[in-house]
Amino acid sequence: MSDNGIIVDRARNTEALLDYFDNHLPPIVDEWASILIDEVASANAVTMNAGLRARVLRSLTPRALELRPGALQDQVLKVIVDTRREGAWGIVIDEFVERKGLNAPRASERRLMISALEDLNLEPGDPAVPDAVRDHTVARVYSELVGSSSGSDPIALTSPTTRITPWNFRVRAFQSGAGRQIHPDRILAAGALAWCHEVGERMGVYVLADALVYRWWIGDIDFADTDLTQQLYRYWKLRDERPSAEDRALLYRRVLAVGDMTVSDRVVINEAFPSLWRSLMEEISLFLSKSESSFRSDQISRAGVFQAAAELQSNLSEHMAGMAMLHVTEMYSQLRAERSDSPNLGALDILEHEEVMAQFASGTDPDVSTVVRRLASEEFSVSPNVGSIGTSADQGYKIYEWLADYRPGQADDQDFWRLIEYGKAWILAQQAAGEGLIVSAAVDDDTGDAEVDWGEESEDEQAWSEEYDDEAAFR
Repeated sequence: MSDNGIIVDRARNTEALLDYFDNHLPPIVDEWASILIDEVASANAVTMNAGLRARVLRSLTPRALELRPGALQDQVLKVIVDTRREGAWGIVIDEFVERKGLNAPRASERRLMISALEDLNLEPGDPAVPDAVRDHTVARVYSELVGSSSGSDPIALTSPTTRITPWNFRVRAFQSGAGRQIHPDRILAAGALAWCHEVGERMGVYVLADALVYRWWIGDIDFADTDLTQQLYRYWKLRDERPSAEDRALLYRRVLAVGDMTVSDRVVINEAFPSLWRSLMEEISLFLSKSESSFRSDQISRAGVFQAAAELQSNLSEHMAGMAMLHVTEMYSQLRAERSDSPNLGALDILEHEEVMAQFASGTDPDVSTVVRRLASEEFSVSPNVGSIGTSADQGYKIYEWLADYRPGQADDQDFWRLIEYGKAWILAQQAAGEGLIVSAAVDDDTGDAEVDWGEESEDEQAWSEEYDDEAAFR
């Protein structure tokens, strides 16, 4: 076979050709890179010793270099400059990696390691520091920023049995590591739940609407507006589809820690909420007190208010979760229609209907407050402070809206004073609101139904309550 035939046969043997290049090309590339480094250093008057030259060669990736004119020298010079800036810690890292047989860190990881080591109260060449302690420190940083791919933990490889690790005693804040997950939709849902509690339970709209429907059901009252009667019938038919009094009480207890409803051992009650809410109101009151006695309210610290707000954000984002989001939607729908032209009126919409007010609200300017007070007085011998409860509900919800929008460090002066005004109005309303219709809620052991204790009842009221509870249509 001729020489040309032999060459052609060898060229066809691609595996052998690849093996040849694998065995012979790397030394050629390394030699080319070494010459390239010397040429660039000489052209730029950079003095390099053997150690620096070896570290530059180790950091340089010849096959990744861009070979277009004018770019090659800049790339090599940047590697030289970056390697010189590494200083003594760069040498320590290289020696440590080589001795322990670990994978060399990438350029970005290497820079992070050097930055972390420079922040420590430890000099890389200090003869007073034992080698074992220095190795352990480098190993900790390597493990955190690079990781161990060799199958053995560098901490275990280098840690002496007794040691004192050099450290500057600076900790990373908990929030910066874990972060707080703030969910504005959950905070708004918690605000809607609190609003339902104030209007539906404390003002008594849930039970008062039931009482009104019951009166209409037994023929005690009647209405000429056929649209209203259809709405009353639809409200009665949908009532069993809504969360029951027991379901509502359980949700208030779980999310807001309100009431004394007994819950199972697996239910986690948000016990921290009342104290966190109280802390925010106390901080608002304290700020108001200081601002009223100061000529410069802008110099009064607002840190306490913002801290209390942030704690509430985190608490509600954690606890207003799961089925609670759907339950509160149904609870609000039972009180209010989403739109004024909705075919399904809520309990409060029914009490606000003009024909209902015409029958139950006397005077030249009837409103729903009169309807609520009269029904509550006639049915339960209680006269709730409707105005104050309504203000408490609305101003309280505005606070939840503010919390949902609040971002630390981004609240301007106008935003801050809005919260102060909401809090002030809520505090004043709470002081005047009283208990309303709520006394206590519990579960009947025999039936499992929720019972509302309205206090001492007359014989007529007790007989009406028993008759009301016995009607299958309302169970």
